[in-house]
Amino acid sequence: MIEVALATADDFDKPPPYRCRAYAVKKDGRVIGIGGLGFPQGGPVWMWAEITDELRAHPVALHKVGKRVVADAEAMGIRRMYATTAMGFDAAERWIKRLGFTEAAETVEGKKVHVWHAL
Repeated sequence: MIEVALATADDFDKPPPYRCRAYAVKKDGRVIGIGGLGFPQGGPVWMWAEITDELRAHPVALHKVGKRVVADAEAMGIRRMYATTAMGFDAAERWIKRLGFTEAAETVEGKKVHVWHAL
C-alpha cells in the first residue's frame, strides 16, 4: 500500500541543505520517494523530488503528490518557483509541464530549468 505524509527528519537519507516542506511516499513502511518545496536562503523557491523507479511504477500517486506540492505553494502565497529535469528525460518534462511549469531558457548543472507562476 502507498502512503503519503509530511516528511520527518527520519525520512531523509541525509538532512536537506536548506529549509523545506516535503512529503514522503512510502510503500510497506519504506520511503520510495520524497519531495516538496525547498527554500534556499536568499534564493528562489524550488520544487524538488527524489524519485525511485519503484515510485515511477505508481504514476498516479506520483502525480497526486506533485499536485499537492503545487497546491501547497499556492496556499503559501508563492508566486513563482523553479524545478529541474534531467536533459533528455522526456517523461519528466511531460510530467513537470502537466503540473503547470514551462521551460526556462537556462540550465543548472546540466539540467533543464522550468518555472511555475501562480495565476
